[in-house]
Amino acid sequence: MIGVYPTPVESLFVGGVRLWVKRDDRSHEDYGGSKVRKLGPLLDDAVLKRASRILTLGAVGSHHVLATAVHGSARGIPVAAILVPQPGTLHVRETICASLAA
Repeated sequence: MIGVYPTPVESLFVGGVRLWVKRDDRSHEDYGGSKVRKLGPLLDDAVLKRASRILTLGAVGSHHVLATAVHGSARGIPVAAILVPQPGTLHVRETICASLAA
């Protein structure tokens, strides 16, 4: 399993309305979020089967690709990605840089 669960739930007041926010971003200190919860069983299986590489698919700037790169690499499994185009926003460029760093 990757991450620390359950993730905290915090209250927030917006315009006089109380909202409850589940903080999945705090599931892991390196890279958290809902992707981490889904990747855990897949990476556990890859380790169990002694995978030599992980191949993932996503759009350029995909957070799924980034999460797979961060957590797959942390388990000692190289990660490769097939990327499909998407508009090149600043957010997409920042995510690409983070993915390449992982």
